[in-house]
Amino acid sequence: MYCKNCGQELSADAKFCTGCGKTVGKIESEVKPAVSERAEENRTSFETIEEHKSENAEIKNDETQERPDCASKEQEQAVRSAEAEHTASEKILLTTTAGYGFRTGTLNLYNDRLEFVCSQGTFTYPINKIKKVRKSFGCLEVTTLDGKTPSFGYDGDIVDQWVEKIIRMIPEDNLNMSSVNDGTHAATNNADVSQQISSIKQVGGEKIKEVVGNYKNLQKLPKLKRFLYITIPIIIATIIVFIGIVKFDEAPSDGFYITAAKQVVSENLRSPSTAQFSDVEIADKDEYGRAVITMTVDAQNGFGAYIRNKYAVIIYDVNTSENTFRYIYPQSYSSDSFEKSVVSNLKKNANWGEPLDSD
Repeated sequence: MYCKNCGQELSADAKFCTGCGKTVGKIESEVKPAVSERAEENRTSFETIEEHKSENAEIKNDETQERPDCASKEQEQAVRSAEAEHTASEKILLTTTAGYGFRTGTLNLYNDRLEFVCSQGTFTYPINKIKKVRKSFGCLEVTTLDGKTPSFGYDGDIVDQWVEKIIRMIPEDNLNMSSVNDGTHAATNNADVSQQISSIKQVGGEKIKEVVGNYKNLQKLPKLKRFLYITIPIIIATIIVFIGIVKFDEAPSDGFYITAAKQVVSENLRSPSTAQFSDVEIADKDEYGRAVITMTVDAQNGFGAYIRNKYAVIIYDVNTSENTFRYIYPQSYSSDSFEKSVVSNLKKNANWGEPLDSD
C-alpha cells in the first residue's frame, strides 16, 4: 500500500503516512463511496434506456396492428356514405301542428315521406306513392295511388307552402297514373244494365226460335189451336222483353239522380274527399222529372274533425245522354224533425208540380 500524497510505501494497517503525515484511511473511505455512487448511476441509466426501448417497441406494434388496408378504407367510406344518406332522409323539411280526423298531432315532411305523428300512432305516406296534393277549404288534401285521401287541417295559413313543396317532390309518372278511385263507376253500371237487357232479349229470342223450330209438329193441330200455340208464346216473350227494358231504364234514372245529388252536396263541403254518404234515398218525384233526394253525410270540417249533417236537394231537368242536370241549392238540417219543413221549402223554390221553364 502506498500514500496517495507522497508515494511513501506503508504497511497494510497504517492509518497515517510516515513520510508526509497525511491520513491514509480517510482517503480510501471517501474514494469507495464515490465509486459506488457512479456505478449506481450507470446501472440506473441502463435500466431507464431498456424501459424506453420496450415502450417504443409496444407503440410500434400497436400502430402496425391498427393501420387499415385499402379494403377497410373503402368499407369505412361506404359506411359514411350510408350514414349520410340516412341522415338526409331523416331531415325534416317542414313541420307543423295539424289535425287529422279526431286526432291532433305533428305533421312532418321528409325527403321521402309525409308523416303524421299523434298519440294514437304514426301515419306514413311515402312520396313515391302520392298521386296529387291540393289545398281544399284550408286543408292539405293528399291523394295516394291506392285511393286514400287523407286531409290535414292547419291552425295557420301555410297550406300553399306545403302544397308547392310536395308537388315538386312527387314523381312525374305519378301525376299521369290512374288511382283506384278514378271514376269509371257510372260507365260500369251502364255496361251492367246493357248486359242485363241483352240477356232478357236473348231469352225471348230463344223462346221464339224454339216455337218456330217446332212448327212442323203444329201442322197436325187445328188452325185455331195452332194460331194460339204460336201467338201466345210470342206475346209473352215480347212482354218480358218490354218489362225488362222499362225496368232497367228506370234504374239508371234513379241512380243518376242520386249520383247528381251526391256531387252537388260534396261541392258544398269543406273537405269533399272525406265525405261518407248514408241513408241516401229519393224522397219524392213529380211528373215533370223533379226529384227530392235526402241523405246523411259525415265529413271533415276545417280542423279535421268529422261532422254529421243531413241534406236535402232537388235535381231536375235531367239529360242522361248529355250527362247534364239542374238543381236547387242543397239545405242542411240536424234532425229528422226538420226534414219535412226543409223539403217543403225546397219544393216551393223549385215550382214543384209545374211544367219546367225553358231557361
